[in-house]
Amino acid sequence: MAVIHAGSVGAQTLEWLRAQVTGGAWKPGARIPTEAELVQAIGVGRNTVREAVKALVCTGLLEIRRGDGTFVRHTSEVSVTLGRRLEASELVHTHEVRRALEKEAIALACARRTDADLDRLSSLLSVCGQADVQDDHARFADVDLAFHTALVAASRNPVLIELFESIGERMRATYTYTAGLYRAADDHPAHLAVLAAVRDREPGRALAAANAYLDPGPDRMAAAQALGRGRPR
Repeated sequence: MAVIHAGSVGAQTLEWLRAQVTGGAWKPGARIPTEAELVQAIGVGRNTVREAVKALVCTGLLEIRRGDGTFVRHTSEVSVTLGRRLEASELVHTHEVRRALEKEAIALACARRTDADLDRLSSLLSVCGQADVQDDHARFADVDLAFHTALVAASRNPVLIELFESIGERMRATYTYTAGLYRAADDHPAHLAVLAAVRDREPGRALAAANAYLDPGPDRMAAAQALGRGRPR
């Protein structure tokens, strides 16, 4: 039976999957249903399911084991961050890599994006802008990271996409580390501007807009460290 209705299909699928993990329906260490089973259970397409699963892999909630399936790794964002001891400097280094990868991906996306990419990005960004999501830091972090992952996917460069996804868990840790130091709404205009520029295939404009949300990252992490968050967990 379909559980997703008209509207933000990608974001709703992501939220449904996340709820199965955080709500206890899928236990730690358990293999989640196959892609085909999820398609039938949720009532969406394979690509939508695949993107949502990738997003939760990036957050550290799920883990893909090649040849075996996808398994629950953690049941909450707190357990994800508690599972690793990351130095503040490592998060800064991660952000520097993320910045380089995302800017290159944005430039490529301006030339290679499809209408389906735009629809997915618009859907995720619409959810990011909702007040109730912005007030729920964990939920916002998941959807926002899914937006950036989809933005990189629009580059159509498989190596670039793989590299970006490989630092997904560390990127997710930066959201927790800097929680409360800025409002989710602060970066929303820049995200809208990037999407508009990618839609119009204007890389210069897109990169300028991306700088508005990428450049403050190190300052936010420095502020978190100054508050005593010396060892992000």
